[in-house]
Amino acid sequence: MSINDEKELKTPLNAQSVELTDIEQSPILDQSLDQPKKEKLSNFYSANIFSRILFAWTHYAMGKANDAPLTVSNLTGLHEDDKAHSLAKPLFDTWYGLDGEEGYQKKKSNGLFLAILMTNLCYIIFLTVVNFALSLLKYGQIFFFRELVLHFKLYHNPEEETKPKFPLYVTAGFFLLIKVSKTFGHHQSLFFEQVLGVKTVNQVSALIYDKLTKTSIFIKNQISEGELLNFIQSDADSLNFLYSALPSIFNVPFNFAVSLYMLFKFFGKSFVFG
Repeated sequence: MSINDEKELKTPLNAQSVELTDIEQSPILDQSLDQPKKEKLSNFYSANIFSRILFAWTHYAMGKANDAPLTVSNLTGLHEDDKAHSLAKPLFDTWYGLDGEEGYQKKKSNGLFLAILMTNLCYIIFLTVVNFALSLLKYGQIFFFRELVLHFKLYHNPEEETKPKFPLYVTAGFFLLIKVSKTFGHHQSLFFEQVLGVKTVNQVSALIYDKLTKTSIFIKNQISEGELLNFIQSDADSLNFLYSALPSIFNVPFNFAVSLYMLFKFFGKSFVFG
């Protein structure tokens, strides 16, 4: 084989290697590799107000769940504010206190319950006010339902002594409006109470994990993996029910007082005996 033949055989390979080298060193390719893939967010974040009221943003997941069990790939991404590190930071700021350059030091006067309460205080106050408004709607519904009963009694017995305070069309309209508002409000309140409970579980789990990473090996050897899993999966999850029910618990005294008043007003002293 001559020297020229060897050059002809090597030329295509050399040319191909040069082309690949040029592609690998291309700035366009480097930019595409450097750019992270944008995470697709859940439909909840792009849903309009009507979709959120009617929970239409959940139809995609429900449709997938009807066909086959849901997997991680079927679930879309979370917003940065709802991820674990973002949820844990406010709790860390409440649970810990900065001590110069030495790092975080635990605030002795701050227990876990109080720390979680202060971290989500605005959220809890908002849900408490919503539950208070729903209680007012519930009692308004009872009042207008009684007005409807008085209208039926008056229709069958025109000599009825107790007269309704509002016309029939006004009573029926208000009763229907309050019923619809209370139904939508109750489902929205229940949803955000569950969100509060899940956030609390994630915050406590992140706090336990943070404490674990800062614990010495000697202390870690004294704690079994089962105890750690129990802290994260069982004890932290028990806070879900507590904090999701906390706004309703705050309204218990008001509901108790108003219920006693309405029973006494509608039934008189007889409600005490049965």
